[in-house]
Amino acid sequence: MWAVENDEIFDILLQREADCNLCTNEGENVLMMACGLGKVDIVIKILRTARQRLVLYINQRKVNGVTALQKACECEEKEARFEIANMLLMANANPQTSDVFQHSSPLHLASAFNDVRLMNLFLWERNTDVNFVDKDGVIPLFIAAENGFPHIVFSLLDKGADPLKSRLTDGATPLLISAERGHLEVVKILLEVKGIGIGINCVNVQNSTPLLLATLNNNTKVCECLLDHGADVNTSNQNGYDPILVASRNGNTKLIHLYLRKGANINSLAIPDHNTPLHLAAMMGNKSATKYLLANGADPELKNKEGLTPYVVATYRKQKEIEDVLFRFRMFGSDLTEFQTPSIESPHTPTSLFSSEHSNIIPSSDSIITKGQKTQTLRKMLKITRTNNIPKMVRVPSRTSIASSSASSNVYSDKGSSASSTGSLFG
Repeated sequence: MWAVENDEIFDILLQREADCNLCTNEGENVLMMACGLGKVDIVIKILRTARQRLVLYINQRKVNGVTALQKACECEEKEARFEIANMLLMANANPQTSDVFQHSSPLHLASAFNDVRLMNLFLWERNTDVNFVDKDGVIPLFIAAENGFPHIVFSLLDKGADPLKSRLTDGATPLLISAERGHLEVVKILLEVKGIGIGINCVNVQNSTPLLLATLNNNTKVCECLLDHGADVNTSNQNGYDPILVASRNGNTKLIHLYLRKGANINSLAIPDHNTPLHLAAMMGNKSATKYLLANGADPELKNKEGLTPYVVATYRKQKEIEDVLFRFRMFGSDLTEFQTPSIESPHTPTSLFSSEHSNIIPSSDSIITKGQKTQTLRKMLKITRTNNIPKMVRVPSRTSIASSSASSNVYSDKGSSASSTGSLFG
């Protein structure tokens, strides 16, 4: 059997009528071995001899259920893979077979290898089941979408693959996975070629939409494409996070801008912590996002479930620059120029930026006030006197008293991860 690696020895054995159906302990015969190694000439000789003797079982399986056709599809050499698969199909190999453990078909393998010729060989000449499901509920289209293979996706869709078909335990579909991975061309094909507009807001078991998953991974181009096709900007996942909340947490100002133009709520509340986009941007130290949200009407006085404003959250997370931005905006809020993002046109300008009172603003240092006469004037205006470096004009709750109000809150911890500080977005 190991003679497949030596043409001369193999020819001698074949002339002496060596049995090609003999198998190893794993159930592998000489044809399977030759297919896996991409030995085109040897496969031709085996098939020719088999036709003469009528003794070769073309669909014989290994112990794990793998056939010669599947071994051919696993061959690393692309040209040999196609030639051998074509010969096996002509010899009536069954393209609908699958292995025992994963139940993957030859079509799954063609998708995984991004082999368009092999894919079309199965689809156009053998009319293979395009929605063949493996053990995990994965269809060939899902594999192509997950790996970003637009030509394979197109071929499968053209033969009737269902882009909404999913039996995965997490409810993932080809559109969801391609949006999450940032495969723009695949997303475009799924949306435009088959026109699956009704599936653009499909959700997985965590109620996450394609737009939300693309936002989570900062796949801006994919988000733009989804928005152009009518994706809903206000759908939240099971943990209460919608796209603008996630974009603010990630500091993606461009996406925040796009979502506001599409009608997103700039003061959207996450459930159950009631953090707003401004809370999340401040918490994660996203300065440009914080400025942009303020300039476009985000309310800096809204409190989350713990009773904290964005400023207090930034203070306890030691986000010094965010403290400065929020304090300066409190002082000079009428001048929005400083808080615009130059590369992005503001969707709207608020008419009222602040209420007359704000008892939770905590100036963090004199560095946020310009030096000179302006500093003295501002000090006189605020009547600031410091005790232990804290302005008397503000009552500051102790860290202990605030933190103890919620054992599950991590917004005050420098060591807390970004995910734990806002609650699990998708967990």
